[in-house]
Amino acid sequence: MTESFAQMFEQSLASQRIRPGQILNGLVVEVGQDYVIVNLVLMPLWTIVDGTRRGLKWAWIFFVMSLFTSLAMSVAFYLAFMERQLRYNRVPVASRTS
Repeated sequence: MTESFAQMFEQSLASQRIRPGQILNGLVVEVGQDYVIVNLVLMPLWTIVDGTRRGLKWAWIFFVMSLFTSLAMSVAFYLAFMERQLRYNRVPVASRTS
């Protein structure tokens, strides 16, 4: 009878006295730390500094949005709004009022 990779992996861990949960918990902790650093430090710095520099009035709203939605959604909305702002800045002032 052939064994699956998962069964062979569990057997090799058992022979080394390492439980699968120990490896998984360590990985989850590392990913969680990275997510917290990106969401609470880098995202506000990037959106607020870069957004205000490029003329976005409410750049801080994307950081607040990232606290209630996913980080990926906030980054996607930020990039979409920045593209919109860049296009708005390229249009001559006289044609904006019409």
